[in-house]
Amino acid sequence: MAWQYSPNEALQMNVGLHYIRFLLNQSQSLEPRLGLQYQLSLSSM
Repeated sequence: MAWQYSPNEALQMNVGLHYIRFLLNQSQSLEPRLGLQYQLSLSSM
């Protein structure tokens, strides 16, 4: 599950959740994810 948000042309943010279940020991994990991308020069777009 992921969401993408762009407050302006130079900044892009990706936020999400990652779920994994390990069958060997029957454990589960829910992990947050965050990614940021910043465009230094808008002329190269």
